[in-house]
Amino acid sequence: MKQLYGTLKIVAVAIVISVGMLLLFYFFAPLYQFSTPQPFSGNKLYNPYKNMQSDAWCLLDVSNADKAVDDFLPKDKSCFIFADNQKITPSELSGVSLPAYTHGFNLAGVKQVCIGSDEVLWIDLIFFQTTGLKQWVIDRLRPHNKLIALGTDGYSFDDLRKITHYDLLEISNGKDFSLAKWDTALSAGQKAFLLADNRAGVKKNLSFTMVNLPSKTGKSFIHSLKKGISYGVKLPVKNSVNGEANDNILNHLPVIQKVELLHDTLLVKLNSDVKMIRFVKQRGVEVKNAKATDSVLYVVKPNDQYVRIEVSLNDGTVYYLNPVIRYNGNRPESRLIAKVDVSTTGWMRLLYFSMVAFLFWYFTRKLPGKKEK
Repeated sequence: MKQLYGTLKIVAVAIVISVGMLLLFYFFAPLYQFSTPQPFSGNKLYNPYKNMQSDAWCLLDVSNADKAVDDFLPKDKSCFIFADNQKITPSELSGVSLPAYTHGFNLAGVKQVCIGSDEVLWIDLIFFQTTGLKQWVIDRLRPHNKLIALGTDGYSFDDLRKITHYDLLEISNGKDFSLAKWDTALSAGQKAFLLADNRAGVKKNLSFTMVNLPSKTGKSFIHSLKKGISYGVKLPVKNSVNGEANDNILNHLPVIQKVELLHDTLLVKLNSDVKMIRFVKQRGVEVKNAKATDSVLYVVKPNDQYVRIEVSLNDGTVYYLNPVIRYNGNRPESRLIAKVDVSTTGWMRLLYFSMVAFLFWYFTRKLPGKKEK
């Protein structure tokens, strides 16, 4: 009986040590102070499509699913980035390496798509993640990646009203789709451009991003995504299962020729008529729509914090354009602020240390081999 008791004690200590190692990152993670939402404002308007070239669109698919997903997409005029979980995969764009991976191995399903990566981050919070913990992971990723995109399904609406320091937000990953989350981040003042991809495989919709690339280089690719010179495409699966048609998919889709801003008047023009063009402002509120047309004008109002455009085609395909944003100063910036609360973090770490020390003492005070007094 004594031997069994001793064995159980050793097993208990091993479990405590194992759990302690998993909880170690929680000890190191600081507590954050977040600003309240800071909507875009100013007398200037940023148009991400100002310098786009109408004949320079390239299809981008980011996937960590089965590479057969890309059989749905044409091979010419396309770039495929394989963002495997916790493994950098060098993808090639005209001979230029674009290393990427998907970060995240937690039970909560919080993921970040990292592009232009120089190393894999092996820090994560396994059991649960508060808004502050999610911000800490993003801040640890920031120095080692050119672009950080947040996954669609790991961040709540409350998270997106606070979190910052990232570049892109997935509106679709082949399984989940959320414009509401994107509008939540934009309405809070986070300058987040979109990413549409097939990271979760093709289940409900085929998604991809059209990137404007005057020159097919890694530098141009990163620049266009960071500046928002891109748009997302959601293609219903029923329209994307005919292999022969897929090879010519880009030839059949209307092309965006212009997105121009003259003072406060926004013009969008395509090379053929579409079912509908919608203009949407903060909180996802529609401010104008036009049917059966190839172009439409919208006068941006003083109370429009941002305006984005949606283009619907007759077959159910939809384009989602990045927003025109209000700003002051030299360039538009994210308005949200997240900073470490140094004082509270110090007290919390002292509490954690005290708890761990007590548990270690409690479970090891009568280990076999200790002399009884």
